[in-house]
Amino acid sequence: MHRLRIHIWLMLCLLFPLSVEGQTASAVDTTAMMRNDYITASLLVVDPSSEVYSMFGHCALRLECPTHDMDYCFTFEMSTDYKAILGFITGKSLGAFKPAPTQEYLDYYRKEQRGVTQYPLNLTPTEKLQLWKQVDKEVALGFCYPYGYMHTQCTSKLVWLIASALPAPIGYTQLPSQLEGSFRDQMLAESANYPWSRFFWQTIMGPEGDATEPLEQKLTPHTLPLAWQHTTIGDERRPLITGQGETLVPSVVTNSCDILTPTRACTLLFFIVIIVTLLQHYHKCRWLVRLADGLLLVIYTALALLLAYLILFSQQEGTGWNWYLPAFNPLPLLLWLVLPRWRRWILGCWAVIFLVSILLTPFIPQFDLPHALLMGCFLIRLCYLTTYHVINNK
Repeated sequence: MHRLRIHIWLMLCLLFPLSVEGQTASAVDTTAMMRNDYITASLLVVDPSSEVYSMFGHCALRLECPTHDMDYCFTFEMSTDYKAILGFITGKSLGAFKPAPTQEYLDYYRKEQRGVTQYPLNLTPTEKLQLWKQVDKEVALGFCYPYGYMHTQCTSKLVWLIASALPAPIGYTQLPSQLEGSFRDQMLAESANYPWSRFFWQTIMGPEGDATEPLEQKLTPHTLPLAWQHTTIGDERRPLITGQGETLVPSVVTNSCDILTPTRACTLLFFIVIIVTLLQHYHKCRWLVRLADGLLLVIYTALALLLAYLILFSQQEGTGWNWYLPAFNPLPLLLWLVLPRWRRWILGCWAVIFLVSILLTPFIPQFDLPHALLMGCFLIRLCYLTTYHVINNK
């Protein structure tokens, strides 16, 4: 990486010859740099995958200078070690622009069987020179940007990088229909083939995900080329992308699908809870009842601790509030342990909260069917246990 940075720096010295003590670049070099084909700038869009962090796909900037045999991809990314994953939860992970030789970049996604499409950028020679200079400065900074999945990710930082090389702000004359709604709407549209990733984002993404502005908050690698076909640069009506994209790595079409989707899994759990409750009522299969309650307790505890941490301690974007917190939080469990005489009232209030949350599902964008089914499982068990405590006067 260090050698690559030196290589790029040396290239920039050639790209930007400076006047020093009367020594100026030759007219031939300056003329060559002003040719439109001296530097080629392109947007690379990578297909999404089933992993939570790559469900939206990826994008990168490709810069080529054939005269000096330079061809690199620059992408904004978060470190992928275990500390970075923990940092994503805490909201303290950092991102940076990282360079890679284009062939290595393409080979990586070819091994992952993810397609890569290239869109040439409609920039002037001066803008492309400035862009290469700017991206080299960003690479030298290293991991310095707080990474956030809404405002500071590969797409938004790439838009910012391109804009920094332009003489005027980017405007949009026409936007694809996918961008008319909120960030959550965009997420739901692009996660149609990845139900478990959708379930994860719906769990942690609070009301901030329902914002409709700014535009960069909703742009994804897939919608970026569509939006850049209808742009203005200041008062100039100039699309940043013209023509069709070129396939550099073909997409590998697979017929695999998730048989056990979140909706199916929660539906199955819902019916299991009903059966278990009936068995408990008739004093049968007590070991199965304990097993089911243990599973529900593990699920509840994991969700409660995650949501409580995200809201109270995490600095991650979109976690200032979460509509699932009233139903999933550690407080009922703590009260259950420290106030044994009030357990039936705790169970009753707890059940009411789940019932209200389920009834609000059609009216709150964060609520969806899988979570409603999951809350229904807890509601059934809480109603039965509350009734049991009332009947037995416990």
